[in-house]
Amino acid sequence: MVYPWHQPLWQDFLKLCQQQRLPHGVLLTGVPGLDLTGFANAAITYLLCHQKDKTMACGRCQSCRLMATSSHPDHQVIAPEEAGKAIKIDQIRSVHEKLALTAHISQWKTLLIAPADKMTINAANSLLKLLEEPPKDSFLILISSQPEQLPITIRSRCQHWHMASPTPDESRQWLQQNGYALSDQQWQLLARIAAYAPLQIKQMLDQNMDEHYAQVVSQYQQIRAGNDNPVHIAANWQQQDLLGILHGLYFYQHQQLMAADNSERLSIEWQLMDCIQATIKLVSSLNNYNKTLLIEDFVVRIRQLSVHDHRIRHTG
Repeated sequence: MVYPWHQPLWQDFLKLCQQQRLPHGVLLTGVPGLDLTGFANAAITYLLCHQKDKTMACGRCQSCRLMATSSHPDHQVIAPEEAGKAIKIDQIRSVHEKLALTAHISQWKTLLIAPADKMTINAANSLLKLLEEPPKDSFLILISSQPEQLPITIRSRCQHWHMASPTPDESRQWLQQNGYALSDQQWQLLARIAAYAPLQIKQMLDQNMDEHYAQVVSQYQQIRAGNDNPVHIAANWQQQDLLGILHGLYFYQHQQLMAADNSERLSIEWQLMDCIQATIKLVSSLNNYNKTLLIEDFVVRIRQLSVHDHRIRHTG
């Protein structure tokens, strides 16, 4: 399925196909909630289709039917074997020989790797050989919402296709057209956390995440006020999506930053913002980390900064 926000990149893809200038390797990036995988599958289906027109795959030929059932012999998919795990070198090695063979029913042989930033260093090095000496008539798409986690050697050998989020108005309109009428409060909270990605906002609404983030903000306020046990809050956050919590706090802290009424308060709010940003970066960059220790360190740091904030309030 090609969503409205896919269209600019889809037109670029079609133009490359018509000009026969399609690269062997593509790095497709964008924030979560834009359905990058759906776009990649649509592009590969179009490429492999036997009866495509100028804009879309036919959806009826043998190739399209096989793609619809995830059984196309000329298409390979690599993903972590378990959720949260890494993509291993053996998984990459397994496709080397397959891509070297002649295509079975289509002109092209295709490979989709998602999320590509989950590859181990050894797996990335094995993939590098494919990118440096791509087999004839092969097309590889790497998908990542965190491309900075990929080795520069991989990024430099792929053509970068970045999918932009729709504008705020376009995102909200799509949600309304699909039965999601957000209040202004819901929109202001969820839209910014999701970077205006419609499918991410939709998922948050389906999971009542607006209520969840309100609870997280309340707990954060308790930490700052010194009115709750940091260990208790840390234990609560341990059971939840830590990155989601941090993004919600980032949005709230941005509001606090804008409301700071003097230079000393502004300094404290900036330090709190930096603390949240640093923790987001740390969580995003590590496949394996001690979640309990990281949360406790974060909560203690927030509490320490808040002590200084209390002193400023009382002396101000």
